Amino acid sequence: MSVKAYSYARFSSKAQAEGDSLRRQLKAAFDWADKHGLQLDTRHRDLGVSAYTGAHRVKGALASFIRSVEDGEITRGSYLLVDSMDRLSRESETEVLHLLLTLTRNGIKVVNLAENHVLDEKAEFTDYIRVLIHASRSNAESVEKGRKVGLKRAENKRLAREEGKVWSASGPGWLEAIVTGTKPNRHIEWKVIKERKQVVQMMFDFAEAGLGTVAITQRLNDEGYKSFRYDRPWQQTVVLDMLRNRAVIGEYQPKFATSGSNSYNRPNDGDPISGYYPEIIKPEQFHRVQAIIGARKPKQGRSAGSKVFNNLFIGLGSCHECGGTVGIHVVKAKAEGRAEYQALRCINSARNAIGSTNVNNVCTNRTRYSYRKLEASILAHVGSYKIPNSKSGRNRESDLADAIAMRDDLAKKVENLLDLVEDGNRGMVARYNERVTQLEAQEAEVAKLKIAVEQTTYQVPLDTRRKALAGLIERLNTVEGAALYQLRASVALALKGVVDQIRFHKDGNVDVIQAGGGRAYRFKDGDFIATANLLPDLEIEADDIGVRLRAGLTSHDPEGEERLKRVIAAE
Repeated sequence: MSVKAYSYARFSSKAQAEGDSLRRQLKAAFDWADKHGLQLDTRHRDLGVSAYTGAHRVKGALASFIRSVEDGEITRGSYLLVDSMDRLSRESETEVLHLLLTLTRNGIKVVNLAENHVLDEKAEFTDYIRVLIHASRSNAESVEKGRKVGLKRAENKRLAREEGKVWSASGPGWLEAIVTGTKPNRHIEWKVIKERKQVVQMMFDFAEAGLGTVAITQRLNDEGYKSFRYDRPWQQTVVLDMLRNRAVIGEYQPKFATSGSNSYNRPNDGDPISGYYPEIIKPEQFHRVQAIIGARKPKQGRSAGSKVFNNLFIGLGSCHECGGTVGIHVVKAKAEGRAEYQALRCINSARNAIGSTNVNNVCTNRTRYSYRKLEASILAHVGSYKIPNSKSGRNRESDLADAIAMRDDLAKKVENLLDLVEDGNRGMVARYNERVTQLEAQEAEVAKLKIAVEQTTYQVPLDTRRKALAGLIERLNTVEGAALYQLRASVALALKGVVDQIRFHKDGNVDVIQAGGGRAYRFKDGDFIATANLLPDLEIEADDIGVRLRAGLTSHDPEGEERLKRVIAAE
């Protein structure tokens, strides 16, 4: 492989892409390569990447060049051309020295085009001193610039919190920033893009109706709606991010600008700022959708190509024998004129039948339950379920108050320990770090409980859910096609609001446990058999029983199962 020259071009701000920086850097490299009769490779470019954070050296184009050098893909004696040493790095002198030695020890000749200075493996000590003096000055300039930018950002965030001032024209895709004036007297207002707001509203309406993100994505694409960025078809992950984005209810979450991080993984800088953006989704609907998303299991729902919402019991059915998922199995009709057969079965048992070697999936429940009979029978009864009012909202508010008090107590302890550390008590460093870790964990717990309280605040009462479900069921035979799919998705979602779980027994019995866990309804062969009031016998509050039943009513807990059998038998 022949010796070549490789240019490395970089600038920090994406705004510089509009200017002349890249052209000037490449022209200087071409002129030098032509003068020395070398072939020039111009592929290595980090555009809009800072040399102060070192990101380009770790995962950028420069990192790719270094790997190629170390792997021998770039021949010893080759040249690396940079417009100035600032392009290569603005990190500390130590990092710059390490970078240069990595290159020169592998036979690369680093050329500073601005000074026509070449640094190679035969360079003198004074050559490195010359470069490091320049590096020290560049790093100091970057540090001071970063300090000033940090102070300005902090002031902008303060004004946003205290005065509602919009400080950046960058916002969500359904808003347009109207900018008047220039800095420092620039004024920014948000204008809602009506057509895009309607698309976001459709997403939330579909989600609240029971459609999963895959089905919502397909629906949007089928109807010709394009994503807000690059005018491309919607992707499932983008739809999910949109449904979780609190900017739709007007909130803006400031972030810390940490070294080497992007906007997705930067830590939060304080609490969200309410009212920063125009509200386009009602908070009540937003929190209901968050509860739906949070309750949905990974990969649960219909595939993108599904045209029929077959199983209304997705996420509810579980096997009494092994606790595994009970899913639907559709057997296509072999003879003309015969209907397909739909049966519910334990997924673990089905795996055993095809030779699964996973001992954790062993299940002896081979019973098949007629889906159509069971669906008709459960839907006929579920509208009349008597559902108790939940007290979980008050419990969560109490839990949140306790968590906040604990967080504030930890914060005071951290402040006290910090004073000791700053006063020179080095023995308190480990204790301080331990308390900081505890405080961070408690902050996360407070955030989680806040979300739970918000969702409970906007939660539809159980009896209202039951009545809504009954209304949906009445309409099932009046629609078809896409409307039937969406209606059945809505019924499946509404079922989760009034049914805690459905237990499938080996003997063919099926127990439907209502939300709150207060009552159980038993079916067999599609027929209703009995009902049981569980609360007096189990002596568990309605708010807690649903969780206990999920964990306890399997064959691995004979005592819990016997209690349920005894209650049903007594009824």
